[in-house]
Amino acid sequence: MLLADANEKLKRLYRLVENGLTDLDEVLQDRLNSLKADRDWAKAVLERAKEQPGTQIEIDPALIGRFGNAMRENFTTGSIPSKKAYLQSLIDVI
Repeated sequence: MLLADANEKLKRLYRLVENGLTDLDEVLQDRLNSLKADRDWAKAVLERAKEQPGTQIEIDPALIGRFGNAMRENFTTGSIPSKKAYLQSLIDVI
């Protein structure tokens, strides 16, 4: 997300300069340099993450079934606050 954001911001600034809507002054140059540094940092982090060997996680299908049953039970019979808490905990993890 950081990489895409930095690239999009750089493109918008370049378009402003290309279209003559702004001049490349010292402040804009500093901003461009900052965005380039952010982009380069995000690229480096992404490359390091790609190089790390991933560990394969195996999840027992029975465990998934039990979890699904428990969540279904909580959503159908639980109180409104508990339903909200379960949803929020799932959203936070995702």
